[in-house]
Amino acid sequence: MRYTNIRYSITLNRTQIDYLADEIHGVSRLACLGTFLSLAAIEPVTVKKKGFSAGVLPGRFIASKVELAE
Repeated sequence: MRYTNIRYSITLNRTQIDYLADEIHGVSRLACLGTFLSLAAIEPVTVKKKGFSAGVLPGRFIASKVELAE
């Protein structure tokens, strides 16, 4: 992979951090946030799936229901 040292910058207040850190129902919201960040495009790309095509700009992501469920 060409991008090996990617840095993310997010500003959260204490209430938001507490919400993300709460693992109610056994779901780690911080892990989910990390997954969303890792799915974000680094450069403009075109995603082609069965019967679907879309341009994805940097900082945005596209995920199927299956990927989101995982």
